[in-house]
Amino acid sequence: MSDILQRTLSSLAFLDAGGAVARGPVAGGANAGGAGGGLGGLVRALCAATSKQEEEAVVRRELASLKEQMASPLTTVRDLRECLSRAVYCETLGYSAPFAHIHSVNLAQRGSLAQRRSGYLAACLLLDEDHELMVLMANTIIKDLQGGGVLEVSMALGAVSQLATAQLAPTLLALVLEKAQHGSELVRKKAILALPRLLQHHQQHRQQHHQQQQQHHQQRDEREGSSSSSSSAAMLRALSDREPSVMAAALHLLLVHIAQDGADCYRRLVPSLLLVLQQVLRGRLPADATFRGSPAPWTQIRILRCLNKLGTGSPGACELMGDTLSECLQRSRGGHGAAHSVLYECILTIAAVCSPPLTTSPRAGELLTAATAALDALLLSPRSTLHYAAPCTTLVSGW
Repeated sequence: MSDILQRTLSSLAFLDAGGAVARGPVAGGANAGGAGGGLGGLVRALCAATSKQEEEAVVRRELASLKEQMASPLTTVRDLRECLSRAVYCETLGYSAPFAHIHSVNLAQRGSLAQRRSGYLAACLLLDEDHELMVLMANTIIKDLQGGGVLEVSMALGAVSQLATAQLAPTLLALVLEKAQHGSELVRKKAILALPRLLQHHQQHRQQHHQQQQQHHQQRDEREGSSSSSSSAAMLRALSDREPSVMAAALHLLLVHIAQDGADCYRRLVPSLLLVLQQVLRGRLPADATFRGSPAPWTQIRILRCLNKLGTGSPGACELMGDTLSECLQRSRGGHGAAHSVLYECILTIAAVCSPPLTTSPRAGELLTAATAALDALLLSPRSTLHYAAPCTTLVSGW
């Protein structure tokens, strides 16, 4: 067995907190996987298969065993959790396990927090927004959002991000906006991350019903405008949140609002975004935000994408952003790994806000020259992935 597979199985046993993965066979499925039962046994049996036919035979035996065990009244909640992990694994391989779907919904409603969390995770992986069991799942989500503790609310918000439907969007939106002002950093962050999906469903709903009666159309537009403005207000609060993780989550929501409402509505945020980017570059965020020497690279990437959208078509953007973009470009050129992704986004942003004929100032010329030098460095890099990034950057930026 390879070291990677061994470490994976060890991690699965640890995450199961002493459950069935580390425990070995469970009733009714001892040899279903062909190698000692449990998720670990199933993974080992599939890795040992030498052909597609052998893999299919292993999975068929496993699914038959799981179906029988899940239907048994003697199966405990702990065993059901382990069975669901195996059913999810089979579905990720492309094999259908429809009998397990109802059990994921049931597990999300009962058991310990860890078991309910497994049920929520399985439901997000097994169900889609058109599934017939979404009615039951929606009731569980709404119940947890209305009266659950921090962890229950967090699990429900995670499910909203994956499973919210157009029919549920109006009901869920009010609850999610309320949680965006929760006292817990985790809940606020997950609420902000759930808003883009809800806004997307509102947009689709408006397009699908565009031909309805004029009176109904006007009433719906008022409701949707109110929802969009409430979401925008929540985003603005989150951008100034004292917790960096909540602020970073709001950047994705800002991109969604820019696409829906237009860049002109949010250009006033450019100075604030530049200030945040400067703080990130100078290491003002907590140490755990640094990834392999690069300070909060994903936050930098989101800010740069926002600046790209907000600066495109704005004559004064290059002068306003120039110093910060230059600092970001220089710092990312000396980094490794994720810093190259920051460099890529920085070059795209410079190309968007500083290219002629929008601006012909000397500062714009300096930034474009520095960005071109960074592209040359990517082309001369010994790493093949960076060779590929250089022409991709040129194509996307339109140079």
